[in-house]
Amino acid sequence: MDSLDELQTSMQRARDSYATGDYREACRLCEQALVIGEQFLDHAQPDNAAAINTLAAFLQILGAYAAARPLAERALAICEQMLGPDHPATARSLHNLAALLRIQGKYAHARPLAERALAIDETLYGKQHPEVATDLNTLVLLLKDLSEYELAYPLAERALFIRQQMLGPEHPDTARSANTLAELMRLQGDYVNARPLAEQAVAIDETVYGKQHPEVATDLNTLATLLREQGEYARARRLAAQALAIHEQVLGPTHPETARSLNTLGEQHHSQGEYTAARQLYERALAIREQVFGPNHPET
Repeated sequence: MDSLDELQTSMQRARDSYATGDYREACRLCEQALVIGEQFLDHAQPDNAAAINTLAAFLQILGAYAAARPLAERALAICEQMLGPDHPATARSLHNLAALLRIQGKYAHARPLAERALAIDETLYGKQHPEVATDLNTLVLLLKDLSEYELAYPLAERALFIRQQMLGPEHPDTARSANTLAELMRLQGDYVNARPLAEQAVAIDETVYGKQHPEVATDLNTLATLLREQGEYARARRLAAQALAIHEQVLGPTHPETARSLNTLGEQHHSQGEYTAARQLYERALAIREQVFGPNHPET
């Protein structure tokens, strides 16, 4: 088995481990794949770019952003050099790097990459393709972070419609778009329409992944915040605590998504006047974010 085959095998095993909830094994395999993948950074071949691009995307899921970024940047450079600026592999590399930069708070750098990926895929596939929906969803998240809700809203609706039509109402990608649109509606005060979407996302992901998966925890956090803002404190707090338990158990106590859950649960305590408990949770979340992102990140 050559190194590229070994890398692809390690990545597939890591994906399988993550899908079944074995986060520790997924991390071990990902670290193994990273050692192999670094061998390809100076080899400008499309197959190498695809492999390290996949590895970068998976490292991002695991919260290893510093390790992921040079891989994502190198994959994009190879694709642009070897395949051209309008190739589908270039679009995927643009999308992955944009998603990573958004998480790192580099919004000004991320936005043009996300917009380029969308433009390429719309030209290649038309406007009603799952790849286009993926680009739209990432661009929506970026616009949400920039508080450009009016621009984000129709894009979020379009992404959800595409996925419902092309992938079906029970697909996990449909759940992602439902959760994204629900969060956007909540931010604009549209609780009536947001709530069924948030509940739909939870139901889909619990069916697909089981009840102890990070995707479920993400959905629970969205629903918990929505319920809190509607005054349903008891259920909101229970869901927020459930999300935190999942993230701590599956991703670990120092993962950025664990910080998000800590913050969500802190908001639950704060809204009920339990300021000491809220502060402890906020401080834990802040410590994680400062460690992972540094003191100048927007979420820090």
